[in-house]
Amino acid sequence: MPPPPGNWGGYGAPGGYGPPPPGYGPRQSNGLPVAALVLGILGVLTFWFVLGGALGIVGLILGLIGLSRVRKGQATGKGMAIAGTVLSGLAIVLTSIVVVVAIVRVAPKLSQLQDCLNQAVTAQDRQGCRDQFTNNFLSPTP
Repeated sequence: MPPPPGNWGGYGAPGGYGPPPPGYGPRQSNGLPVAALVLGILGVLTFWFVLGGALGIVGLILGLIGLSRVRKGQATGKGMAIAGTVLSGLAIVLTSIVVVVAIVRVAPKLSQLQDCLNQAVTAQDRQGCRDQFTNNFLSPTP
């Protein structure tokens, strides 16, 4: 006759050894490196806009905090944290370059527009200044 299902031999459910001591359990997964990586990728893809730099700053901070947790042994994701930090830094650098180039290119043309508008007497003269600025701004030559 087979033993009844469930409780065999009257011993009850196995008790086990209890929870492991602190530091020996499984490490928590670290969401910060994932967030840093995603923000770094988005920052590099949008570096033409100021948004790319903002995403890069947030991604850099999250990546550095994630790396700190990995070094302390509190979490995993070292590779993603490094990649997110590098990509976020790259997004910041690329956005900074775009901003500097835009300022260098636009500043003289804005000065010319302001001088033209100051010398304009009629509405037609002011419109001519705006048209000249638009043509100069959209021209490919620096």
